[in-house]
Amino acid sequence: MYDKWQAEAERVGGTTIMVDKNAAKKFVFDKLHDLFSPVNITQLFVALKGLVPQPILRKCLDTMVDKSNDNPFADDSDDEDEKPSKKKSASKKSTDEYAGSIRVKEGRNTNNTLYYVDHSKLQNNGNGLLPEARNELFSALETSKQELAVLGQKHKKICSDTAQLLSEPKNEELETELQELTNKMEVVEHGLEEARAHSS
Repeated sequence: MYDKWQAEAERVGGTTIMVDKNAAKKFVFDKLHDLFSPVNITQLFVALKGLVPQPILRKCLDTMVDKSNDNPFADDSDDEDEKPSKKKSASKKSTDEYAGSIRVKEGRNTNNTLYYVDHSKLQNNGNGLLPEARNELFSALETSKQELAVLGQKHKKICSDTAQLLSEPKNEELETELQELTNKMEVVEHGLEEARAHSS
């Protein structure tokens, strides 16, 4: 079976297939998010370059689809009997990051069913960043602060070295000073020659 899936992936331009459903869900969601348009399962399979085998892709989509997709009043029902089930579904969503992340437009058959991402939906149901993403953000922030401190020290040293170099005589100034000293030496030598001539 694995060899068959691998052959199908290579046929549409893929390489190593993904059989882990958690990794596949992220891959599927990211692809649908980037496509920005509804696609059926065959189009999605090709867009994924066959890296997610169709049987696994179907299972992923089944768990990722927003079950209340076609009922705009699903979250506002006044039926008391439905409240426990809503709590149960909410708890399910909290355990699976991608549960309910995909919208679906039912077709006459599975091949005509369209899947897409609701870009207006807030990440993590509007509860801010996920803990893992938040930790990564804090870690990146601390790393940036440390790098900024190191760069600040380097900048201070560069400024200090620059100021020191600017305070030292430049080549042109040294050449001018050498020329002045040479002229003075010539005057002194000329005076010495005249003094020797008079003494003799």
